[in-house]
Amino acid sequence: MSAAALSNLGSVGALPGLDLQFVMELLAGLFLASLRIGAFLIASPFFGGSGVPVQARIIMGVLLGVAVVNNVNVPDWQSFTALTGIQVIMTELAIGIGSGLILTIWFSAVLLAGEKIASSAGLGFAAQIDPDSGGQTPVVSKTFSLFLTVIFLSWNGHLLVLQHRLTLIQVVRRLLLVKHFRCF
Repeated sequence: MSAAALSNLGSVGALPGLDLQFVMELLAGLFLASLRIGAFLIASPFFGGSGVPVQARIIMGVLLGVAVVNNVNVPDWQSFTALTGIQVIMTELAIGIGSGLILTIWFSAVLLAGEKIASSAGLGFAAQIDPDSGGQTPVVSKTFSLFLTVIFLSWNGHLLVLQHRLTLIQVVRRLLLVKHFRCF
């Protein structure tokens, strides 16, 4: 065994005899990068619905996390304490879920407008079972929802939302973590 391998035995998180320390740093960075994106995907109206399996949401969150790791400075994982790590994880989850819920509220406003129009025009009796909400939804409301989805996707709204996520990750990480980590 080499002298360099024996000297790594006492360091925290080191793999004895192997120079694979970068794997732990890469996995920790990928975990932090995919937390906010994954939480956003779970709470967003497209991927958060009952029609998308949980496995697809996890895979999409990890794939987008890989893209974020390459574009965003992730703090050194060895400088985390237990309390700081929990604080960072909770912050990432809260921002991701909050952003997804804001997008869901915008899409729910269209559903509510469709329900009001249907009830005032006497079309409230024409309802169908909506698997997303779990109840009956007027056809006018569902038509408005589909129309908004088509407009959102055709005007590249999904790409704008993901670009906003990347920009927000860069800004908020620098604002919140600059006092804990000196790597920026």
